[in-house]
Order: sequence, then C-alpha cells, then structure tokens
Amino acid sequence: MAELLQTNNLACGYVYKGDQCAQYVFHNTPKNIAYFLGSRPMATKMVVTDALDRLILDTVGNFIDQCPDQELLTEIKKALTPIQTGEAEAESFFCPTLDEMEQYCNQGTSSPEAEIGLVMI
Repeated sequence: MAELLQTNNLACGYVYKGDQCAQYVFHNTPKNIAYFLGSRPMATKMVVTDALDRLILDTVGNFIDQCPDQELLTEIKKALTPIQTGEAEAESFFCPTLDEMEQYCNQGTSSPEAEIGLVMI
C-alpha cells in the first residue's frame, strides 16, 4: 500500500452495479486500466479518473464509451480487446478498495480526525 500511495500516477476506478458503487485505487497504466475493466464484466458502468478526479475514461457495461486521450485508448485496447473477445483473461494486479486504503492510512494514528475517517490520502 505504501508504494501505491507514494506514486504520482494513481487511477481511481468507480464500478457501478445497479445502485451500488465500489471505489478502487491502482497504478495508472494502460494495462492496469484494461485489466480493471476486463475483470468486471457484470458492471453496468465504470469510470476511471486520475488522482485529481479528471476523467480518463468511462464505460457502458464493460465497453469504453468516452476516452479523451486517443493515444491512451489505443494502448488500453491492445490489452482489453483480447479479454473482451475471450482470447485472454484479465491479469491480477494490486487494486485495493478506497476503504482498504483509508484503513491502511489510519493504522497507528490516534488523532480524532483519524478515528472518524477524516485522514486525507
């Protein structure tokens, strides 16, 4: 977790299934984005942003709807298309939930802010 927090290139993934949303954090690479999308075929919508909450891409189901950076889209599709066609499987990668990241950040802290979950990541 410490390594993930120290990187300057984080991605935040939001996975919607019905009316529920799960949030994840991972290293922002084209392959990780492809594996993130490809490993959640039952999602109704996914949104991937950078650490400043700027849109990287969003999906309808597990198909990309919008991706402003066309060069990045090309790189993502190289890994994602074989997953979507069944020729490959999404590889595992470190992708904790936002709650897991907050718990990690709160370990060993005893401030009132930490106890109520207000520690900034």
